[in-house]
Amino acid sequence: MFMYEEAETLTIFGIQVYAFGSFAALGALAMLTAVCFLSCRKKCRKGTAPLLMLMCMIFGAIVSRIVYCLLTQRLGQTVPLKYWAAAVTGGGWSMMGLIGGMFAGTRIAAGLTGQKYSKLADITACALPLFIAFERFGEKYIEGFDTSRPLTVSLFDNTFLYMESEYDPCLATFYLAAIAAAVLFVILLADLLRKERDGNTAILFLLLFGAGATILESLRYDRFLSITFVNLEQIMAMLCLWTGVILACRRAKGRKGLKRAAIASLPAATAIGVGLEFAIDRTRISHLLIYAVFIVVIFIPAVLGMMLEKKTK
Repeated sequence: MFMYEEAETLTIFGIQVYAFGSFAALGALAMLTAVCFLSCRKKCRKGTAPLLMLMCMIFGAIVSRIVYCLLTQRLGQTVPLKYWAAAVTGGGWSMMGLIGGMFAGTRIAAGLTGQKYSKLADITACALPLFIAFERFGEKYIEGFDTSRPLTVSLFDNTFLYMESEYDPCLATFYLAAIAAAVLFVILLADLLRKERDGNTAILFLLLFGAGATILESLRYDRFLSITFVNLEQIMAMLCLWTGVILACRRAKGRKGLKRAAIASLPAATAIGVGLEFAIDRTRISHLLIYAVFIVVIFIPAVLGMMLEKKTK
């Protein structure tokens, strides 16, 4: 999407580096550190950490690029196959594709090391938010990327979230996404260190990340990976939430009533969320009020899924 000639650079110890790429590299280093630590705590086999990280990076990059090229529309067409490899000099990536690719890489690493996928998936799920936090922070160096609709309230004036765009002041949603990812890492780390049943932390990641990303993708207004008014990354975030709730229902013991409520809440939350999306752009109702309702509605399935996830222990 952005050519490398236009990328913002930083000077570190007299060396000029690409700003966004540097933060992505720091995120990968932070994730590797977490993977090494968690592999030791989970008593994984020797060599698991570097192999797991390698598979995550390879498959994450490949799937992220493929998803971007398949979903990006240029004059009604996707990016031609011959341009898919132009990852360094131009083009873009899909965060949801990256996440899916990393879990696919985790599956490969589990097979190669002869360990349970659920065990390694917990490690990936816990460490991944560290990478996301650095990557989101690095988005501040990409002009016009990951920002909100024009602000209609003064609540965020004189805060770090306020920024001036080309036309109107807006919300620096990349900061919100970075903070949310950092908080998610702390929550998942605490969950994983309890040494409960393998797979629970991965489900918790799907629940919390899916719900949070659905809201954050609604806030952003850069039309990245969108077809007309449909935000494709937001749809994939909601699918993460659906997947987390369904997995929690399958693994939980008993609680049929809670399972029915959790499953029923998914289409209800999705339908209400679509209505709220239209209300944001087509009514004069306070955006703060709409988003307050939006957060409650989207997190109801996540909370129900978390209640079920507790019953798998």
